[in-house]
Amino acid sequence: MNTRTNTFRRRLGTLALVLALGVLPGCVAAALGAGAVGLIYIHGEHGLVVSAAPVQAVAVAKTAVEDHGFVYISSDADELSGQVIARTKDDTRVLVTAERLSDGSSRVWVRIGTFGQENLSQELLYAIRDRIGGVPEGVGPQQATAKN
Repeated sequence: MNTRTNTFRRRLGTLALVLALGVLPGCVAAALGAGAVGLIYIHGEHGLVVSAAPVQAVAVAKTAVEDHGFVYISSDADELSGQVIARTKDDTRVLVTAERLSDGSSRVWVRIGTFGQENLSQELLYAIRDRIGGVPEGVGPQQATAKN
């Protein structure tokens, strides 16, 4: 191979690496910074632990979604997990999921839009948490924020 081809490949590889690193640090920094307070933001989703089974968390999420003026589409829940699907006024998808952690506690995740709308997601998640009553006793930030 000639020197010109090698130089082009090196520059192309460097450009790809720079572009990849430019996208990833925001997600990593948000996750690291939020872990200390019990809320995490990963790939557009916010999550925390609440003192409720998934069925109760989904019922509360449905009410919170409607109170925020979103158009409720559907919900489904059982003893292990559940979800609420809604739409914002500009037809952006709203997804709230609940996963059972133990008796009486669930991890609730909120995603609004494809990449997540951070402020609106946080607002909805906090509304759900406030209606339920917060994080169960004995649950540390690592347990509250770790997504499997």
